[in-house]
Amino acid sequence: MAEEDIVILKVLSGSRAYGLDSPDSDYDLHGVFVAPTARLLSLGAKVPDAKRFDGIDQENTGWEIRHFLELALNGNPTAIETFVAPLVEANETGNALRALLPAVLSRKRIYDAVTGFSRTQRARMFESTGKEAHTRSAKSAIAYLRSMWHGIELLRAGSYNPFIEEEGFRNLLHEVRSANTVPFPKVIEKAMELETELTAAYLASTVREEPDMSRVNTFLLDVRRQYWQ
Repeated sequence: MAEEDIVILKVLSGSRAYGLDSPDSDYDLHGVFVAPTARLLSLGAKVPDAKRFDGIDQENTGWEIRHFLELALNGNPTAIETFVAPLVEANETGNALRALLPAVLSRKRIYDAVTGFSRTQRARMFESTGKEAHTRSAKSAIAYLRSMWHGIELLRAGSYNPFIEEEGFRNLLHEVRSANTVPFPKVIEKAMELETELTAAYLASTVREEPDMSRVNTFLLDVRRQYWQ
């Protein structure tokens, strides 16, 4: 990551955050960085929305804070997870960002984003081909079920714990990953149950209808003032 960019937040993501890791699992990190305001306002400024950080060849993706907030406001599951995932590193701004979670949430956008993400993973589960088709299919099947599980908790409580505490569900996901072939009937049966629960959670949710845009914008402007250069 460029020296000018200030990393304000890093969190643990992936299987180690969900309690689905094995001894050889990677340590996947997500993060948020701030591009200095003076550079943003300069002629010819080119600031990427996202980039890898730390130079580690894993799933270590960081988002510039404006782009990150846009993703979160649209209910993007990966962005929302960054608010609640196990903390690796944060400065004062990063902690303030995590506290902003209630303001970015919208129950309709969460529902739509989780539904869209889960359907994409379902399609990939069936469409994987090639040398590592089974690995990709299993990974998609796990993401298919896990995204709805977390979405249900988020709609019910306005937050969630990425670690899957329910042993029966966690064991099912471990089974999907370790089986020689993906147990499609079990996955679909559980998915149908979760889809019903997700809809019910959305209809009963007390999460606000629309994000608190005033609070989010005030936060972003304060960050831009703080990180002038």
